[in-house]
Amino acid sequence: MLAVLVAGALVALLVLHPWDRNQQMRYRHAAVAANGYECASIGRNILEKNGSAVDAAIATLFCEGLACAQCMGLGGGFLATIYDAKTRTVRVLNARERAPSAATEDMFQNASSTVGGLAIAVPGELRGYGALYREYGRLPWRELVRPAADLCRRGHRVNNYMGRVLKSYRDRILAEPSMRELYVNPNTGDVWNEGDLIREPTLARTLDIIAEEGPEAIHDGKLTSALVRDIQAFGGIITEEDLRTFEVEWQDPIAVPLSEEHTLYSVPLPGSGSVLAFMLNIMRGWIGAGTNVLAGSNLYWHRVVETFKYAYAKRTGLGDPARTNLPYDIREVSMSVSCISWLPSSCYLWSPLG
Repeated sequence: MLAVLVAGALVALLVLHPWDRNQQMRYRHAAVAANGYECASIGRNILEKNGSAVDAAIATLFCEGLACAQCMGLGGGFLATIYDAKTRTVRVLNARERAPSAATEDMFQNASSTVGGLAIAVPGELRGYGALYREYGRLPWRELVRPAADLCRRGHRVNNYMGRVLKSYRDRILAEPSMRELYVNPNTGDVWNEGDLIREPTLARTLDIIAEEGPEAIHDGKLTSALVRDIQAFGGIITEEDLRTFEVEWQDPIAVPLSEEHTLYSVPLPGSGSVLAFMLNIMRGWIGAGTNVLAGSNLYWHRVVETFKYAYAKRTGLGDPARTNLPYDIREVSMSVSCISWLPSSCYLWSPLG
């Protein structure tokens, strides 16, 4: 899950309700956008209690870990882009999951990099929430966690996205006992459908501990030993030391001037903000104001496709920013205003479409 958080006095975001997906609305003070049916309301309630924008985001993300468990949750990590209205500065928090200390470059065989215990990385989600809370939190920590815990007990509805994912991975879910226990309807023997109500009492108890103990509960608290024991029983190699020594990192954002009035801020590595910046800088020279390309034309879409093609080709050269042997520094390329001159001649500018 790439997650984007915004901290400031006012939040102006678009809210899309699941029952009116195409309706755009404007809000005077604040709004919350989320995937899960119940999650945006949780964030709104936090704001109504005079919580900060980050308070609302954390509470919403705890809920999203239920509603979009296929994308995020306590076992994962995230990148957050923060705008601080008081200082008028932008920061990025890197809380992405990391490889265990016992990991090696050649340890993966067949599908073991994506399926099974070896695919489990050291999670950064909860420690990342803690870092955000220490900087920008306002309400008591437990008030940010309890709504998700209560939702686990009452039950949360399967949204459209999760319903489609469960069907796509039906055979794998049915074959894995730990997945089957949670995502198979005992009355039908099949995966849950959109609109079904899922209750998660075990996760509710975990969230209760996190609410009372704080954001260190997984990394250096009551849950640490149990989590490591479960992961290792599943074939993983994470240790308690991996959890204790995990660190989040505050980073400078990628900044892309879009015009004299607007600047886009995005995440550096390991995120794809550099790739996005690369795309935008290329397209500034190819399409839009000052060019002869009409939006929506065949030539317009051809150049968009060419831009994406070369950007994602360059993405394959990215890696761990802590290493010095990367093929190139895409940040330098992405910030160049003359990216078009860098592209190879095979990036044709005429329209072969239609």
